[in-house]
Amino acid sequence: MTPTKAPPKGKQKRTYVLSSQTLERFEAQVAPGKRGVAIDEAINHWLEEQRLAKIRAAFEEFGRDEESQALYAQIDRECSRASDEVWSAIDDDWSKMSAEEMDKEFTAGA
Repeated sequence: MTPTKAPPKGKQKRTYVLSSQTLERFEAQVAPGKRGVAIDEAINHWLEEQRLAKIRAAFEEFGRDEESQALYAQIDRECSRASDEVWSAIDDDWSKMSAEEMDKEFTAGA
């Protein structure tokens, strides 16, 4: 048995059992030496999706809760006039711009 090198600092080696078909497809797509990075990215993507799903679920629960709906309605009543004024000012600013100026505004920093 050939000894293997220790993983670089801050990294750990793990063993998981995956289907042969999954491994074959993965190895056909990802070059040796790049597979650890690809797996790391896939796991981080999956973890982020799980985090966002929990946030979405909390927002949906908030939207169904009567107390939360009453609070939202109160905030809307208190802030809608100010919000309308701000959006009106923004609309006025944009209505004075040419199409070229709007394009520049949207593509600045892109």
